[in-house]
Amino acid sequence: MKTDCPKITLALANFSREDSDFVISQNVTKRGNIQERQKALIKETRLELAETIMGQDFYGPEAFQKVFEIELDRKTMPKMPFTLAELREAKQAGMFLIFRVGSLNGEPFTIEEMLVRNEKLRLANQGSLIVPPVRKMIANTGWALVGKKMIDGSETIEPWRQTLAVVKYAYNTIHRHDLAPVIERIFKEYSDYPQQDNNHYHQSKANQFRRSTAEIIYDHFVRSACGGRGIMIQRELSSHGAFVELGPGGQVHAYGRIASNKDRPAGVTFQRRF
Repeated sequence: MKTDCPKITLALANFSREDSDFVISQNVTKRGNIQERQKALIKETRLELAETIMGQDFYGPEAFQKVFEIELDRKTMPKMPFTLAELREAKQAGMFLIFRVGSLNGEPFTIEEMLVRNEKLRLANQGSLIVPPVRKMIANTGWALVGKKMIDGSETIEPWRQTLAVVKYAYNTIHRHDLAPVIERIFKEYSDYPQQDNNHYHQSKANQFRRSTAEIIYDHFVRSACGGRGIMIQRELSSHGAFVELGPGGQVHAYGRIASNKDRPAGVTFQRRF
């Protein structure tokens, strides 16, 4: 999508810089109707800037509308929470940015509903195995930055160690000073976690940095339906402990929670979501 330079210039005139993020300056708030128009413009401009930075690794509201043929109400959408610096770092680190939808008009937007809404995905998964409990799952509504590749070596370690690997990745890669204390607390919590506890690791706060079963499937559906560039055919263990195998064309095999991944080696990807 081409960048609308005049519109961005106008919007940026009403931005001030604070803590590496854009905030609306006081002169925008003089009149209520002007303020609302300016807020809408700024919100759209943030998305355009994000798309410019992320390029083909941007899956915003337009991607959702394209895949599921459902128009979203932009006024009720949560704003894109990442700073431009964070997006540049994420792009360089090989991540994609995606907007997930967990409900529509107060109704859950389940995996089953996704298959109903998109014929190609439904046909791709006719011979796949998505167990009934998984079909009822929903992703959390909001924005997420997600790694396109598994964390190195995560396929060969036990589930509880995978979460520790994700926390270490977060500890070493997220440089926002306001998040540092949170990550340090989680790092300490998980470092002290009972070793080899494969039955309870999915209850840890550290799992905010790894994807749920529904999030893995949602991301795979949207990215596959949008062209599938850079998609790795992989096996991933979700934050719920479910084994999820991603195939070509949006195909998914999703099983229930497993205590060990020795029989079915599966890795883990890193995510940051809001």
